[in-house]
Amino acid sequence: PDDRQMVIDFWTRRSRGEDIPSKYECKLITKDGHLLWSEISAKLIELNNKKYLIGTAFNITERKNAEELLKNANYELKKSKERAEESDKLKTAFINNISHEIRTPMNSIIGFAELLNDEDLSKEKRLQYIEFINNSSNQLLSIISDIISISNIQAGKEKLKIKEINLNIVLDNLYNQFNLKYKSNSVELRLNKAINDEFVKINTDETKLVQVLSNLLTNALKFTENGYVEFGYKIESNWLNFYVKDTGIGIEAEAHSKIFERFSQANPSISINYGGTGLGLSISKNFIELMGGKIWLKSALGEGSTFFFTIPFEPAKNFSDIDNKSNINTINKTFKTILIAEDQDANFMLLSAMLSKSSFKIVR
Repeated sequence: PDDRQMVIDFWTRRSRGEDIPSKYECKLITKDGHLLWSEISAKLIELNNKKYLIGTAFNITERKNAEELLKNANYELKKSKERAEESDKLKTAFINNISHEIRTPMNSIIGFAELLNDEDLSKEKRLQYIEFINNSSNQLLSIISDIISISNIQAGKEKLKIKEINLNIVLDNLYNQFNLKYKSNSVELRLNKAINDEFVKINTDETKLVQVLSNLLTNALKFTENGYVEFGYKIESNWLNFYVKDTGIGIEAEAHSKIFERFSQANPSISINYGGTGLGLSISKNFIELMGGKIWLKSALGEGSTFFFTIPFEPAKNFSDIDNKSNINTINKTFKTILIAEDQDANFMLLSAMLSKSSFKIVR
């Protein structure tokens, strides 16, 4: 039906002897309802003072299907090329950014470590320099962890390690850690727990849950100069619904989906003014999806942001007490010897120094 008028016009004009192309392509429907492509050519001849149209028809369905496949392949190739070029631009920007992010804490570590050699340095200055070194080391460790995480995600090597945890204690630890690190008179950190009972025990991947919350809290505190940052959860049906809310600079609507992509930030000026690798939210999204949940946000420029994410609510079946202490003093005192299997001298010296105040015998 789509080609019927075109066919009529062709044969009418050919029968008049008009100078038009001698063949055309059209779609035909077979008796059993299948569609096939046909190439039909026609020639006007005169025989015994009569005019005739001689035509031939070829089934060109396979050729047309191949052309369509090639057309689609070319389209996909073009799109892939565009995506690759965009990815290259993002990776180039990421490499430039990451090299800056790594050099900054490295310069601080090296510089202040050299200053510690000054014999005339006061105790106050020495403690201040040590604090700078510790902060820069943690910053560097966080960057390296992000790079390793995104590499593992791309390689499909990230796996869930489910275990029983006390959710409220995990959140309390996060609150204390961030409240100490980012303590400010102008920004209040709040924790809102759906259940105040300290025995809220669930089965989940604690490491990934803590990393996601840490990423969101770090961003919220980084972009909030006044007001508050609040995080917490509530239980709805079979889901744990978490949120991290801030009264910071906010994010424009156009950037809401973009910020979850690798190497992306809401605005190019973000990395200049606030730092960061542009990996945290991408890692968080991948971790949440791996855990069977989803992540999204509500935000407007200048009005703060709220990030939400869900994970399955799986209450722990065994309500045995969880020992959250990870101090050397909790080691059973019947153990007198510790074997350190370490081939790097610096690492061995570090572990030995950390254990030096204990009564253990150290064996390498």
